[in-house]
Amino acid sequence: MLASAAKKTVCLTGTLVGGYAQHLFYILYRIHPRGMLSENLKYSQVEGFVSRYGALEHIRKTKVDVPGLVYARGSKSHEYVKHRPGVSPLLFARHLLTSSVFVELADVADQLPAFQEDVTVVPMSEELAEGYREIEGKLKRAMADRAKAARLAGAYLATLLAYPDRPYDNKPIPEVGAPRELSRTAVYPKEQALLDFVKSELAERRRTWVFATFTDTRDVTDRLFQLFRRNGIRTAVLKQDTVKMNEREEWFQGQVARGIEVVISNPELVKTGLDLLAFPSLAFYETGYNPFTLMQASRRSWRIGQKLPVKVRYFCYKSTLQEAALRLMGAKVKATMALQGKFSAEGLLALTQSEDMASALAKALMNGLEGVDSAETYWRNEHKLAAPAPIPPSAPVEKPAEEPEGATLDLFGGLGDLAPRPKPARKAVRTESNQLLLSF
Repeated sequence: MLASAAKKTVCLTGTLVGGYAQHLFYILYRIHPRGMLSENLKYSQVEGFVSRYGALEHIRKTKVDVPGLVYARGSKSHEYVKHRPGVSPLLFARHLLTSSVFVELADVADQLPAFQEDVTVVPMSEELAEGYREIEGKLKRAMADRAKAARLAGAYLATLLAYPDRPYDNKPIPEVGAPRELSRTAVYPKEQALLDFVKSELAERRRTWVFATFTDTRDVTDRLFQLFRRNGIRTAVLKQDTVKMNEREEWFQGQVARGIEVVISNPELVKTGLDLLAFPSLAFYETGYNPFTLMQASRRSWRIGQKLPVKVRYFCYKSTLQEAALRLMGAKVKATMALQGKFSAEGLLALTQSEDMASALAKALMNGLEGVDSAETYWRNEHKLAAPAPIPPSAPVEKPAEEPEGATLDLFGGLGDLAPRPKPARKAVRTESNQLLLSF
């Protein structure tokens, strides 16, 4: 009702679509219902919209009669439809291009500081590589059995993503066994790379927020907490069950006041609602494989009001499923950018692929990732920027004379050298209402 009563509507979102056509159905119906009705798409016909502009999987399950086997209840067969990832580029041409103009943060804030993203691909140590290859081989053999793969793919993928960061205290994997047990006290290569990055940022008087996705049964936050503390770095951990959502802003400000230099958290806890202006450096120790989460969390510091250049650093182990996940994530991000008018051949291709990240990772485990750009190549091609501008030190981090209260408590649970993005040439086009300028 509000959109229909107004000539222009501003829709605020950092992530327009997460790979599924249905993500756009309801917002298009609210802001451009005439276009939907012109295609005879009713408000209740989301599946009709997806069948036209997305991907549907029709599944029929049939029970086979077996002598001596009696079914307790239910029919012998049933059918259902499942939405799959994938968006037709025609959706942009028919609905978004005719009714929308996309405005980025950089378009409305001329004084935003430089933004730099990078990826650090770390080789594994010999011992860690042996342990990883051993469990990887076992999982590949197990997933060759399609029945096992269907049941256990999630557990298998989580194991391979988490094992390099926690190669100890791992429970046995169903039908595979326990991964090799490695040292709990050794500092592994990616941990050292993260530590070096944090130290280099602190040398420039810049705080760092560290993101980790395994924060429950395969929790790595306490290990990172202890690693930083042993190196004299004031660290806190934000955890969902100890800091409620409506208290996080106050908690965050409290950590800054106490002189905390590093905060560790799951990106899900800060991906919306928080501006981490006091932490101009963001480090993704783990990324997971949710493009929504990555895109939101990676911009928490690059906000209006930020005075310092922002660095985002992604870490992964070389030739592991972590690196495959980061490469696939890049393709998914490109697909999202394509729906916002930033076209590339790779983005359009990824846009049409009806495969979720978990399925893509499972295939990568079995067959590799031929034809998918490296993470470094993706980000360099995406931004096409010159060498990064030097990032000056921020205001000093004031350390209190005594240990800040509560600092020892556990409170929580490459991508190319980028300089400030050059602004494109602009062409002004007046609309009928004479109120809006479109930027090309």
